[in-house]
Amino acid sequence: MSLIKERLSNAFILTNELLESIAESNLKLKIPNVPSNTIGGQYWCVIRARQSYIKTIENGGEWMGFTCDLKNPHSKEEIEKLLKSTFKDLEHLKLDEKNEKVLIKLVELFEHEIQHHGQLIRFIYANKLKFPESWKKKYTV
Repeated sequence: MSLIKERLSNAFILTNELLESIAESNLKLKIPNVPSNTIGGQYWCVIRARQSYIKTIENGGEWMGFTCDLKNPHSKEEIEKLLKSTFKDLEHLKLDEKNEKVLIKLVELFEHEIQHHGQLIRFIYANKLKFPESWKKKYTV
């Protein structure tokens, strides 16, 4: 497994573990007093990027457009299902490591996932929720 794919896999695991610590009712929470979507909306964007970038990587790095199977961003069960399926898709992804377009899309997906970690940290703090131990260790939150 490439180093980038391994780091992305670790980021996927962290994203999944944060969801496990969030009550379904909290998926509707926003950051108060600023323009904001919801925690569930953040997960919608994560799933959309995972599905779209993996599809693109499978296509040799040629952009295939955005797609997202998540219909209800406030359903913890639906989010969990899609996070698990995209994790499996990543595990089974065959990388052509000589194809620069593929590697660029893999890095872009990693950047996107990590960017959402930062956003989710703000949501958790703003709503006085608790972080799982893995996030405390990784981000010293």
